[in-house]
Amino acid sequence: MSRGPTPAEQSWLLDYVGVNPILAVWTAFRYRHFVVLLTTLGLWSTALAGIVATSLVQIEDSVHTTSADFNLATTLNRSLLTEFDPSILAAKQYVSSYLGRQVLSLSRPYWTTEDNIVVEAFGSSSVSEAERLIAQTNGYSAGLECTPVTASYGGNISIPANPPVPFLPNAYAIFVDVDAGGCQVPDCYVGRVFNHTCPGSSNYTTAVVLAYTQNFTFISASAAECSPTYSQYLLDVSASPSSSGQLDSSIVSQSSDSLMIDELHGMLQWLNSSNSGPPKANTVTTSEELDPFFAWGLVQNTTTCDCDPWLFLIAHAQGLEISDLMVRATLINASAQSFTGVFSDVAQTLLMTTAPSSAAPLSGSIQEATRRLVTRPTSIRIVQATMGVLLAVVIAVYLLRPITSLPMDPTSIAAQAVLMSSNHDEISWVIKDTITQTSAETQILLKDSWFCISEQRELRISARRGTSSPDASARSVKAPVWRPAILHPVFKISLVLILVGSVIGLEMGLRRSQRNNGFADSLPSNQDLWTYAAPAYLFVLGVFLSSYAFSVSTLEPFFAMHRSPQPARTSVRYSPATKTDVELAVHSLRSRNVAGFFCAAIMLTIPFLKIVVSGLFVAANEPAEKIALMAATTTFNTTAPDLGVVSELPKQILALSQIQKYLLPLPPWTAPAGAVAEVDSTRLLQVAQSPSTTITIPLEVMRAELGDCSTVAAPVDTLQTQFGLFLPTSPGWFGRFYPELTSPSVSTFIYGRTQSTNASEVQDVTAIQCLSYTVSMSTENVTVAYGNSTTKILAVASAPQTTALYNITFPADPSPETVNTEAGLTPDPSTFESNSSLAFDTVFQIMTLKNTSTPLESFLEPGALTTAAQAIFATYGAIYTSLNQRISIPAASQDSIEVTVEYQQARVVQAEGPTRILQALLGCILAFGLATGLVVRQTNNVLTKPPYSIGATMGLLADSAFVELEELQKVGHESDLDVVLEPYLFQLGWGNNPKGGMRFGVDIVTDH
Repeated sequence: MSRGPTPAEQSWLLDYVGVNPILAVWTAFRYRHFVVLLTTLGLWSTALAGIVATSLVQIEDSVHTTSADFNLATTLNRSLLTEFDPSILAAKQYVSSYLGRQVLSLSRPYWTTEDNIVVEAFGSSSVSEAERLIAQTNGYSAGLECTPVTASYGGNISIPANPPVPFLPNAYAIFVDVDAGGCQVPDCYVGRVFNHTCPGSSNYTTAVVLAYTQNFTFISASAAECSPTYSQYLLDVSASPSSSGQLDSSIVSQSSDSLMIDELHGMLQWLNSSNSGPPKANTVTTSEELDPFFAWGLVQNTTTCDCDPWLFLIAHAQGLEISDLMVRATLINASAQSFTGVFSDVAQTLLMTTAPSSAAPLSGSIQEATRRLVTRPTSIRIVQATMGVLLAVVIAVYLLRPITSLPMDPTSIAAQAVLMSSNHDEISWVIKDTITQTSAETQILLKDSWFCISEQRELRISARRGTSSPDASARSVKAPVWRPAILHPVFKISLVLILVGSVIGLEMGLRRSQRNNGFADSLPSNQDLWTYAAPAYLFVLGVFLSSYAFSVSTLEPFFAMHRSPQPARTSVRYSPATKTDVELAVHSLRSRNVAGFFCAAIMLTIPFLKIVVSGLFVAANEPAEKIALMAATTTFNTTAPDLGVVSELPKQILALSQIQKYLLPLPPWTAPAGAVAEVDSTRLLQVAQSPSTTITIPLEVMRAELGDCSTVAAPVDTLQTQFGLFLPTSPGWFGRFYPELTSPSVSTFIYGRTQSTNASEVQDVTAIQCLSYTVSMSTENVTVAYGNSTTKILAVASAPQTTALYNITFPADPSPETVNTEAGLTPDPSTFESNSSLAFDTVFQIMTLKNTSTPLESFLEPGALTTAAQAIFATYGAIYTSLNQRISIPAASQDSIEVTVEYQQARVVQAEGPTRILQALLGCILAFGLATGLVVRQTNNVLTKPPYSIGATMGLLADSAFVELEELQKVGHESDLDVVLEPYLFQLGWGNNPKGGMRFGVDIVTDH
């Protein structure tokens, strides 16, 4: 109207406040009110951003990396290399470690890679099991370069044996066979390893030669000359804080460097000569030595091989027969692979040393898989788009903003009275009787009417009515009645039910989420959809609540004036329509409008609903369970083994020593509690959802139990006489396992310590004796995890009462270098560590290695000693039965087993905290709404049409004494109205106008 005369439908009757948004957009489009269109677009963009903004971020499992410095734990002892003493190879731990890996499938020492590279270890005391340590460190490896050579027959030379052997007066050298009364068997292999120097050269190589003879006749030979190579690398290493984790490594590009270590050039021959077996006596074969590695199983042709230890070693390690090595390529490959592997164990056990405390720390990083807050790209893009639209709208509205010269906010009834008072008669003549007409009738009546602000731009509205008059038949017989639909009792009751239902629905949803571990799987394909569901619902609910609060707050002045006369501050001066939520709360308090304050409270609570709902539904890893089918592929032989085959026994105890020394895992499908039947690894991989998946399978388990144990109450002298005590050379501790020769299942354990000043006198001693060592089998629930192509047994259920199948024996100390075929296996306390204050045999060395954190004096307690011994014997029995009693089940005979798969599944869950907050907020809104309902009870028969347009409000003022107040024409500022209207009361309804006629509208109560 400030731009000139405007049709009534585009000015006087225009209502953008009380109509629904879709009709408002259509009206603005129809009349080209671009500012209104842009404003609506901006509001919708804001609403969309409000929905999406609740899902801008989410919690995801991600890898977080932080910088860190690590302490170097081990390093290569270079001083040992420059003055290498081959005698240190006499300590055979490296042989047990290597053959345990090759023969029994044991894991390699943790800081050795799959490529047999020995890594300088590093660590930190301030990291957790879930973290990974990442750094660059040095690694070392060895190789063996072999060249095929030709070996030919060189003739026989008879030489005397040295030292003389009564029953074997002559021995032989390389390619020498001695005819000692026809003692050579028809087929015989002769194998030698020796250093070889070419004439005129200072360089030497190590020759590996294997010849085959028949009846003293040379048939063929396989030979190679080999030279070791040594390399140093810089490795990118990712390690676990514990040895139970996985070591990942890769060689840094172009970091490989050859190590020229002349002192180690004869390593192959030293490994060969340091592992010689004992002489073989009283034999009719030509083999001079026993297989020094017979404890690791039988190799075919060993009894017909007069071979050096290296040939036996590579046959055991590579699973070959001696005859296989007659193929030159096989001999070369087996030697190269075995040398690389065994040297890694030599380096790990003998050449690596503890890093000095002065060693510079390694710079690296700690990598941890944690749950972190991450942004959601889709939500970010949507919000960016809506914010961009909103920015464009703001700029456009600013450029197209309407320019008005109104001195006050025109939304209050009093302000419109001031606007109308300057030209009251003209306006009243134009709009007379429109307040009692329907909206359609008013549109017809004023279709040719024009309204504008006066050209003098004074506070004056000019009106001009058209010449046409409406059809009388179209007029209403009685005044219409209007009430917004949202205030109809049905809608109000529905809104109450929706709020109550939302509270109940939240509770039911929470209980279902807790009962079912979430509502559904959280998948990347639908992760954006479900997060918008709750905000969208609250948006719709917020629209209804806002509509209700707006209707109550804006119509309350009319309802109040209809109930009784009201002062100006609660009626004609109360203008909530253009107030923000905070302003409405303050304005209501100042105006003492209780209903308005409760409406403001509802509007102020809605944003908190939108904030809290962002955390209502989250993706969380919840425990899930399913049933699957798989089949056992192995079972166990329940028949007692042939204990006379003692060569099958020692490798298990040697493996057990390495497991304790290097904290290695047990062989596959073997647990400390017993040997477990296998299932198909392919099927395990299929059912394993993630590395955290656990699978519980009912499987056959073979257990070995050391039972019927009791304390032997006997003085030291009696124990010394009966068993013989082996005391240390220096004051310290002693311990020994004594098997009963006549009853192999009876085992005695004696443990004690000497006097602190006299190693030959015993101060304390404890002896226990166990009368049975039996094997039993039962079907038990076994929990396993599968990852990185490895099955890890997590738990074996407690064994039920079962009947023993048979007795087994625990082998005496199986040190290969002291093996005597006639006397059996003799103890050798130096098998693992040399310590003059400790006199432990194999069993007690394993016991103390297994319990390094346990004080040595604790084993003096009979119960602790019994428990420790039973644990070792149970583990030994598990290894033994796993390796020797396991048999395969043919595919046709495999029965399906029902297994339970438990895993962590990303699920959509309802969080309890936000649920309770939302319930509380919805309860507050319900209380505020009920309070407004109590205050505003009568909403019908109050108004004839929506009072939001200029015409509707001024129609209530036409022909009223209120607009004829002379003081109104003197009002220059809005604050003046409070002073002018303070003495008056106002009422809405039918009454007399100043001209003596009847009118409906707002007017001053004249009898006040």
